[in-house]
Amino acid sequence: MRTRETTFLAITLFLSLSLTQAAKAQCVYPITSTFGVADNFSLSTPDPVPYNPALPQFVAFLNGTGLPTNKMKTFDNQAINRHMVATLRHGLRHCFSGATSLKLCFRARAGLGSQNDAVYIYNTNFTNNTFPVIFSSAITPALIPSWSPGTTATLCINLTSQMTSNQIGDMLQFRVEDDTAVDFIKMTLQ
Repeated sequence: MRTRETTFLAITLFLSLSLTQAAKAQCVYPITSTFGVADNFSLSTPDPVPYNPALPQFVAFLNGTGLPTNKMKTFDNQAINRHMVATLRHGLRHCFSGATSLKLCFRARAGLGSQNDAVYIYNTNFTNNTFPVIFSSAITPALIPSWSPGTTATLCINLTSQMTSNQIGDMLQFRVEDDTAVDFIKMTLQ
């Protein structure tokens, strides 16, 4: 009986390692995940997404911090005084071990009052529905020297250190304050 259990465990371990190696073998860099559509902020043709752009647990978390749902927006929405929120289900974690960099870029447009806006990226912990901030920064001057109304730019964030220190799972939460619109987000793993 002990031999059967040992054999079963050995086969299970072998298959598990083989599947893990096969998944890693499929990682051909660079790998890009895109969220939203590069449609120049078109609200007339909504971005096709397979899920609600913001995870309900993340929305509830933000509600608990004092940000009501009616003050949130999604891709392409240029309304001011509303935070752009999105869930980035990237599924790239199995490729992190062979990668040398992780960059997140988003196409944004400044609205009236956007000079003091900031961007926040949260990891996702379903154990207790917490969302630890893994990156935060003012848009100006950290991501772009000037951010005046009407300016459109692609802003990039280097998340390599967060990736190498295991702060990123398979899903990130993204939030931009509150007078800045976002057309699309792109993550690139190299």
